[in-house]
Amino acid sequence: MKRKISIILLFLVFLTNSAYCLDTRLYDIRQKLFDQTQEIKQLVNRDNAGQYLVLVSSMWDTCFVAITQLDAYFYILGLFNTIKKENITAPAIDFLSRWLKQTRDTSELNIKGLDGIKLPIDPMIRINMERLKRYFRELNSQINKEVMEIEKLRKSLDEALEPALGPR
Repeated sequence: MKRKISIILLFLVFLTNSAYCLDTRLYDIRQKLFDQTQEIKQLVNRDNAGQYLVLVSSMWDTCFVAITQLDAYFYILGLFNTIKKENITAPAIDFLSRWLKQTRDTSELNIKGLDGIKLPIDPMIRINMERLKRYFRELNSQINKEVMEIEKLRKSLDEALEPALGPR
């Protein structure tokens, strides 16, 4: 009986956390990064683009990598949401969390790289760099919130399984 109650509680917690994972904030940030790639592409067509081509290309690459990582996370969530609620395992939850943390680490590295550019550069490129850093900080903040929600799910799973498995 205790196990059934635990599974029902886990199911309810998962439903509320699943709804949270489908929140659009990460997707909105992904869209901002995508829009930023379009603006960065336009910087290549400027008269002085040649001297900044490597920088502009790197900025575009950082956006593209972040977009790809977020797309992969959305696909992983899609797979995760196909698992029957009673079959959710700790490793599946851990994988979600680790993927987001890796995405955050990559984003943090991008911010550090952009912060490291101290040479005078074209004002439009500087504006786009600052906007890009703001988007990466926004992404990291949202990832931290998402990871906290996933950690809650992990904790509820551990608590639901503890009566069935006994103390670890």
